[in-house]
Amino acid sequence: TEAIHKKYQGKVDNQRLASLIEDVYKYLEMPFKTGGEKDLMATKRLEIMKSAQKISPLLADELAARVLFRPNKEIYIKIPKARLFHEKHPEFFCPNKSVMKQDGKKFFSTPDDRKFTLVLEPSGYSIPAVIVQQGGKGIESYGSQSILGEWLIEKVFGLPKYTPITEEVLEEKQINGIRLFRIDADDFVHMQLIWIDSAAPPKDYWN
Repeated sequence: TEAIHKKYQGKVDNQRLASLIEDVYKYLEMPFKTGGEKDLMATKRLEIMKSAQKISPLLADELAARVLFRPNKEIYIKIPKARLFHEKHPEFFCPNKSVMKQDGKKFFSTPDDRKFTLVLEPSGYSIPAVIVQQGGKGIESYGSQSILGEWLIEKVFGLPKYTPITEEVLEEKQINGIRLFRIDADDFVHMQLIWIDSAAPPKDYWN
């Protein structure tokens, strides 16, 4: 942050720059443990980005890339109770082979062996995906983590660059869950973004 401050001093309005950098430091000190705190951080981050854009689009991009955000479009899908899921459905992602060892913590295979095709419904758009993280608790696009993020951020949500996916965005799109399923016609895993009614969850609900 200090390096960015020095880089742009004298090139933009110094008073507005100093005020912006002060806001960035306050943002970095914010707690982010609860859902409400994370939403507040997302809102504050967006405010900082808007202020930075008014000062200099280059400054805004540099703050976003180096300070405020993870690399844009890096997204993974979390599998709830992943260890139990892999125990009950060991060949769900990769037919005819189990992804996890019996201890539920280590992989049997290399990333290439954990790779599968993820079909994004209803578009039918398919991407290579892989099971990742300890306990096999995550799904990422294979090769580049941004492939899945690009599809979600740009094609599903239609969000501007660096706009976070908040609870408000999800509610507006009527999305609060993901359905993963297989069909007999192929060996792919299909993914659907859905709305789950907590009072009447679907029969295939997994949480």
